[in-house]
Amino acid sequence: RGRGRGVTLGQAPGAPAPSVAAPAPVAQPAAQPVVAAVPAPVPTVSTPTPVDTVTDGMEQLTTSPGPVTTPSGPLPVPVGDGESRRRGVAILGEAPTFCPDNKLDPANRKGSMQQCKPVTLVANSFMLKLGSGREDCVYNYRVDCSKELPRSVLAGIVHNDAQIAASIGKCAFDGAQAFLLHRLAEEETTFSVRTRGSPDGRIAPEDVEITFKFNHTVPWGSPTILQVLNILLKSYMKHANMTLIGRHYFQPDRVKPVAALEGINVWPGYVTAISECSGGVLMNIDIAHKITRSVTASKIMMDCKNRRRAPGVTAKEEVDKHLVGEVVMTRYNNKTYRVDDVDWNVTIDSTFMAGRKVNGKFEEYETSYRQYFLNRYQITLNESELPMLVSRNKEKGHIPKNNPEAEHEARKLIYLPPEVCNLTGITEQQRSDFTFMKELGKVTRVGPNDRARLTAEYPRDMNGKHKEKHRFANWCVEVGTEMVQPAGRRLNPPGMYQFIDWANQKRGQNLSYNPDNPDWTAALRGMKLARVPKEGLVNWLFIFPARSVTEAQEFHTTLIRVAAPMGLRIEKADLVKLDRDGSSVYQQAIQAKLAERSYQLVCCMLPNNNAQRYDTIKKLCYCGQKPVASQCLIGKTVSGKKCMSACTKIAMQINCKLGGSLWHPEPLGYFANCMTVGLDVFHQKGQNSICGYVAALNQTQDRFYSRALIQTERGEDMTKLEEPTIAALMKYKAGNGKFPKNIIVFRDGVGDGQLPLVKQLECAQFVDAIAKVQSPNPIGVCFIVVQKRVNNRFYVPQGSQFTNPKPGTIVDDVVTRKKWCDFYLCSQSVNQGTVTPTHFNVIFDNCRDNKENDGLLVEYVQRYSYIQTHMYYNWPGTVRVPAQCQYAHKLAYLVGEHTVSLPSNALSEFLYYL
Repeated sequence: RGRGRGVTLGQAPGAPAPSVAAPAPVAQPAAQPVVAAVPAPVPTVSTPTPVDTVTDGMEQLTTSPGPVTTPSGPLPVPVGDGESRRRGVAILGEAPTFCPDNKLDPANRKGSMQQCKPVTLVANSFMLKLGSGREDCVYNYRVDCSKELPRSVLAGIVHNDAQIAASIGKCAFDGAQAFLLHRLAEEETTFSVRTRGSPDGRIAPEDVEITFKFNHTVPWGSPTILQVLNILLKSYMKHANMTLIGRHYFQPDRVKPVAALEGINVWPGYVTAISECSGGVLMNIDIAHKITRSVTASKIMMDCKNRRRAPGVTAKEEVDKHLVGEVVMTRYNNKTYRVDDVDWNVTIDSTFMAGRKVNGKFEEYETSYRQYFLNRYQITLNESELPMLVSRNKEKGHIPKNNPEAEHEARKLIYLPPEVCNLTGITEQQRSDFTFMKELGKVTRVGPNDRARLTAEYPRDMNGKHKEKHRFANWCVEVGTEMVQPAGRRLNPPGMYQFIDWANQKRGQNLSYNPDNPDWTAALRGMKLARVPKEGLVNWLFIFPARSVTEAQEFHTTLIRVAAPMGLRIEKADLVKLDRDGSSVYQQAIQAKLAERSYQLVCCMLPNNNAQRYDTIKKLCYCGQKPVASQCLIGKTVSGKKCMSACTKIAMQINCKLGGSLWHPEPLGYFANCMTVGLDVFHQKGQNSICGYVAALNQTQDRFYSRALIQTERGEDMTKLEEPTIAALMKYKAGNGKFPKNIIVFRDGVGDGQLPLVKQLECAQFVDAIAKVQSPNPIGVCFIVVQKRVNNRFYVPQGSQFTNPKPGTIVDDVVTRKKWCDFYLCSQSVNQGTVTPTHFNVIFDNCRDNKENDGLLVEYVQRYSYIQTHMYYNWPGTVRVPAQCQYAHKLAYLVGEHTVSLPSNALSEFLYYL
């Protein structure tokens, strides 16, 4: 996902981007001793959100109130992206709209109350009001320094130097550009100041010149104003004694140890963002948690050194495996660093060049890490035999001694003693521990009542005890203290059926379920599945280790017994008992049996969840010369009291992997003749991204075409969609006798900043694919971006208490984005914590509805999206995203994490990845 809530603007036709002056050359100091090291603060840069119209209870402001002026005249609209903001280029002009042309009218972006019930809601957003007593615009200045300084140091000078403060007054500074409330007398103003240097001696005091060069005026209706407000918001949190960890701020005075989990601490904090929505400029606030562990990196190193390792694996390799890529927190300054390397040539007794003041003058001296930490932090380091952790940082590190070639690289490095570094987050082993996650969830999964209370405290503190710490009042901005109240609607629950036979106009039994807790597991018991393979499962291979003979026999017998009432015929398997359970043993057994004959399914009972063994089996079955569906299971999970339940679920999975289906949705009406596509991307460090493509090819949503695609580069955008789309359209025609009327695309995993590229690149590939199949009738495309990682929360007020909204709740006003055709859907119920809505954003739509009007009605899209959350066959209930998105995620994850190679196209019509 994109970092933050900003979006990228396209360049106006014929509008050149403004030039950015290159920084002045920096005189490089001479190289000095051994290693560069000492933690450095990580600067924070606000992430703006463009806005085109600011509406509040006090005043309404519109964009483009007049030409934006510069010393040389009107300023054209520049290209704006994250990088240009970091370089100091302002984002001006109309905020981008990703709304299809046929939905630019706000009335066309909201659903109706048909088949809905009104719901009273409040959201975790607060109105920002722009008051009077200010000038009509803000003044933007580029800030240059005569010498290269870290952003944090430069920001300290701009905010704290008395000479600068007296001249520029109140200022919002992001490290490259400053926003002032009044215009300076000169177009270019230079201040001569002397830096203090850093207390750790990393930066020496020196004389520098800070230059403020006027760029342009920024009207209060400009999208750039949101950038200013977000800078002020970050500044407030810093001065309210919150600690920046990663990208969010947390409260060190409220750290909670988890009583039932030794060594686990939870830091509470806030996730904030200011953006313009349909209801005005809103400040969104949600609570967040950061998990830290008392275990240190040095403890991990010692464990890796002492534990028994696999043959040929060295201690260094074991340490790298467990620490590289982890995020650690240093206990002396509560800052987090990503471990990029472990330097085995550097210990706490290695030396580097530090700096100090002597009689008012700065001088360099050589010291060891052990002595430095004792003098600087009063911390005694003892573990001299352990190597140092290395973290790359944007700011400059120390200069290595007597190694000029490494000078440039060392400026990017921070060396950390492992004994003062605590690990953050949780391990995969902890994540898979049900008891651990249950106890952790009691702290992190905050219920709606407490979550709403904690959220409301934030603006009240801003206007109360912390009022003097924020500068919104100086900018004539008032922070509201009441949560906004969007109008909510609850969709009627869709019907799920045992089966629907459209050819013979027959319908099976309705799967009854509680709409407040959508789960039809009980309704499926003893009921035949919607569709099963005609011949059943008559030819399959079952491999198990000798030590699990009892579990294997119990599973084999129970699976055949539970499948019969479902209508799935399962014959006895071809049994293979293994004397050993290594990866190569399973591989050889499967290869030998596949060489003898073909099977419908290869089922392997495993002694544990060893990843290498699992990967070997999946790669051999899916990517080998004789591709075949596979089912892996762990012996202890299908034995004893759990056997019946586990075998029932496995029988359902097997049915899907053989081409069957479990249940059918209610008649889809307008969407009956549509092809539904789900897209997702899996990223893995060090390898190309994997795209998952899954298309549903009929109106009962139970025939599929699936493909995994390896991207040419690591990135979120997909560049190879045309070929699988053509193949899916031809499969649709072969199965239905005609091409679909429309293609509905649900695209998962896209951040706001990536929307322009997705709209330009991916939507075009679907249009091009349609043109190449030469359909006699036009085929429309509705492209919907699905976002799970959202910070919006909704609550149902009940007196003085708050509860979660019920499944099917839709919000498409007030908190939705201006000029976007988007909505929020709560599709699930939760037993613990607060329900998280899913964000849907229609960015392209050239479909035709039944009245032949361009574009689908939004209420159609909302209803269909909700139905799709009921169609994921791995769970007899609702999921957060449409089923095709979840299938695409499973496929991309399987290829990227396990097989690495692409599965055979012979399996493309089966859900083999469940």
